[in-house]
Amino acid sequence: MSNGTVLCWGKNTYGQLGNGTRVDSNTPVLVSGLNNIIELNAGFDYTCAIAQNLSAVESGQVYCWGRGSDYRLGDGSVDDNLVPARVVGLSDAIKVSAGLSHTCAIRLSRQAVCWGDGSNYRLGNGTTQDSPTPTIVSNLSDASEISANYHHSCALRQSGQVVCWGEGQNYGLGDGSSSDNRTPGNVTNLNDAIAITTGRNHGCAIRSGGQAVCWGLGSSHQLGDNATSFNTVPGDVSNLSNAIAISAGYFHSCAIRAGGQAVCWGFGGNDSLGDGARLPNPTPGDVANLSDATSLTVGTSHIGCSTHTCAVRSGGEVVCWGKDCSSGRLGTGTSTVTVLRRPGTVATPTACYDTSTLVCGGACVISDIDIANCGSCNNACLAGQSCTSGSCQ
Repeated sequence: MSNGTVLCWGKNTYGQLGNGTRVDSNTPVLVSGLNNIIELNAGFDYTCAIAQNLSAVESGQVYCWGRGSDYRLGDGSVDDNLVPARVVGLSDAIKVSAGLSHTCAIRLSRQAVCWGDGSNYRLGNGTTQDSPTPTIVSNLSDASEISANYHHSCALRQSGQVVCWGEGQNYGLGDGSSSDNRTPGNVTNLNDAIAITTGRNHGCAIRSGGQAVCWGLGSSHQLGDNATSFNTVPGDVSNLSNAIAISAGYFHSCAIRAGGQAVCWGFGGNDSLGDGARLPNPTPGDVANLSDATSLTVGTSHIGCSTHTCAVRSGGEVVCWGKDCSSGRLGTGTSTVTVLRRPGTVATPTACYDTSTLVCGGACVISDIDIANCGSCNNACLAGQSCTSGSCQ
């Protein structure tokens, strides 16, 4: 949000919405206790954010919440966090990326760190040991971007060289091999990148001239090159030489062209591509009615529910499309919609605290001022009710 607060919606089994409950929400709810947030990233059943430290030069403290198994929250524990908790020893981060069960970040010094599940060498420190708190990624002290996903991670060096580490299955590391990388290794012929993203078994990047490239598993056309074979090293995404943003998911990928048109390619089931066709796109196709996008993210989830995508329009409106999985992840305000064939608007929370009438009411999130003036109403009152002494009446 423009005021530095955070809203989340969807599945909440592990507290990944950060509002102190485990109740799913099909509309945005306020994450408890966060202000001055400058970076946000949602992983598998958990979320992390960076808060700007306004009194110091350092960029900020990392907070994580949700599922705690494998130490992915970085607070030294495997317990779930229903509200944001500080990542231990990481108060100077400028980037953060939440994966399947591990998390990575970049410090102000440009040193990359990771924590959580260490299997397949996904922490980049040469071992397969889990790490309950941030550990240094070997030989990566000049990172500018970082992306953690399923079983591997990639980073962009300040020079433009992309490096990857972790599981090499399906050539997801882009170095021509299917072997694991214990520490960061160069992606072949990709030393001019300006953006990177990692999916389940594939990765993508944007070259300095705007050409999008992808590598790894292409079984569902997720590489965008009109084929279903592997790319052992980066190959051009067809007809996408003017990309400014890119995001890779389980079996599909999306990007934004210069000018704002969103495009997607790969698996088309469950309306994941946003074109209303429910057919695979072997090459990038336009997302319907979305020509003014400024950012987008392909959803991360288990295979059955990994087919939704959300984007931000130039005016700040958030839209989502794809499969809802009865958890509210599309944020439309209803649990009856199972899929959205084209982008639909995420519901906007109404203000609980009305300064003109000094009452709390309506379906809304609770902010600090609401609690101070009306008490906590268990996050919402029904339309027509008001919050009196902490209860909806």
